[in-house]
Amino acid sequence: MLALLCTLLFTHSAQAKDLSVFWWNIGGANWWSPDPQQTWKPPYSKDPLEKNILNIAKGPQSPDVMIFCEYWSGFIGDQTLDALVNIYPYNYSLPYNTNGRPFAILVLSKTKFDYRYQRNALHWADAKTEEIENKKHPTYTRSYQRLTFNIDGHELNIVPLHAVEPWADMVEEDASKPGAIKSTVNKLFPKHQSNAEHFVGKAETFLNMMFTKKNPSAYQAQIFQNKLADDKATGGHAESAFWLFVGDFNLPSHYKGFTPKAFKIFSKGFKEAPGSSYHPYSFPSVTAGYYSSYPPMTLDHALIQGTGFSAHTVMGLENGLDSGSDHYPLTITLHSQ
Repeated sequence: MLALLCTLLFTHSAQAKDLSVFWWNIGGANWWSPDPQQTWKPPYSKDPLEKNILNIAKGPQSPDVMIFCEYWSGFIGDQTLDALVNIYPYNYSLPYNTNGRPFAILVLSKTKFDYRYQRNALHWADAKTEEIENKKHPTYTRSYQRLTFNIDGHELNIVPLHAVEPWADMVEEDASKPGAIKSTVNKLFPKHQSNAEHFVGKAETFLNMMFTKKNPSAYQAQIFQNKLADDKATGGHAESAFWLFVGDFNLPSHYKGFTPKAFKIFSKGFKEAPGSSYHPYSFPSVTAGYYSSYPPMTLDHALIQGTGFSAHTVMGLENGLDSGSDHYPLTITLHSQ
């Protein structure tokens, strides 16, 4: 298999004045494992995913940059990966953290770029709590990463993120531990709880998500803002730099008329990129299988900040090209001004 590049790639000017960015949570490639001893059934079929990814990459609207989260070495077949690398010669795959499953964000680009990567930088609780809880929630801690392109003389920064997803496990914790989780009891989708407990658990989680900072998402959002501020201060960026913050926030921007507190923190200083959609929400998709029972929400977002570019976002694709994961993808077209 053609190895993915993991070397520092310095900024070069793109030939085009626009840049199209494609984001997709590929659902752990449906949790397929290259381990032949693994016998458990995946929650949904991965068959359409690789075919659609290749058709998108080779199609008339082939994105300039493709970013996949929940990538794991082996989740995309060797033949597909080699074909992608031939189209996108500048690429890297860097892990979320060093605590648990080797999930990574995979970046494929037709254009050279510079990047900053800080592993295990986005904490979700205080150090003492994380030390205890990471045994049960090893994937919660995430890394900070930023890609920098030069488009027609303008600095363009892309910050991809797959944020923590605590909601199914969260139980209200003491206020002195704003990021903590008491147990892994599935409050949102319990398998062995009474109807009363189920109702109380959902209500508690909803209230916490919407109105408080006492949850891992809000804690991580503040750490993200701190890391972003540090990057801006120390990264040698132009004052006129443009920023695209794109990813699966595991939070809706609006739900039942409210904006979650954590989303307000994540999006501070940014505005949502305008756009259109083939679907009313980004999750769960028509190929989500087991996850189809989850509440429909738009968890994937594109936020923008700065000057020099206009942005237009499209959620989903035509002709079934957006099937194969539990999320729908985002395509963000950035026009240099």
